[in-house]
Amino acid sequence: MLYFEDSAAIEMQGDCRIPASCLLGRCSWGRVFPILPRRCASKEIIMITNGFHKIFTGMRWIAAFMLFVATVITAFNTITRYLLGFVIYGSEELCAYIVLLMAYMLFPIMETENHHLKIDIFSSSSVNQKLKNAVYVVRGIITIFIFAVLCYYGWQVISTAAKFQSASPSLRIPKAYVFGLMETFFVITVLGWLCILFINKRRPL
Repeated sequence: MLYFEDSAAIEMQGDCRIPASCLLGRCSWGRVFPILPRRCASKEIIMITNGFHKIFTGMRWIAAFMLFVATVITAFNTITRYLLGFVIYGSEELCAYIVLLMAYMLFPIMETENHHLKIDIFSSSSVNQKLKNAVYVVRGIITIFIFAVLCYYGWQVISTAAKFQSASPSLRIPKAYVFGLMETFFVITVLGWLCILFINKRRPL
């Protein structure tokens, strides 16, 4: 991961540091920056990529907390169901929403950092690197298109849910809020891919 320090340097993987003068274009490093080979990285690009990393770090912590809450509720319900004969009202619905939102929350991270489970016939070192890059770009364009469509129709679903005040059966959670969070993660995915294709030089964040 990349960290921008205003005072002196950029800290990269491990303890490697690069002088801040490189940000001003006064260095002649060959491959000093992992995502931008053969030239210095601009301060704006570093700030953008670091912004995504900070957002993704926060999302990871939130997802971890949500997983902890869902685990505690499920364990408590299991104990009380078999020992005391009761369960917390609406707990199963709450756990379902937590798992749903957690999955959507982690999707932008898995997509933009290229961590999705996949069978990739182009990952072999014997495959031409230009072909790999071309396939990666096509994948990004298709993903942006699909999620742009999801954002468009998702907004219509949110508007309809808000208009009719649709809510969940047990806890009466407004569905417009749930759909709105899902829409937010769609937008983050699109922005992440745009950053990859046009700012990060076709490399995962």
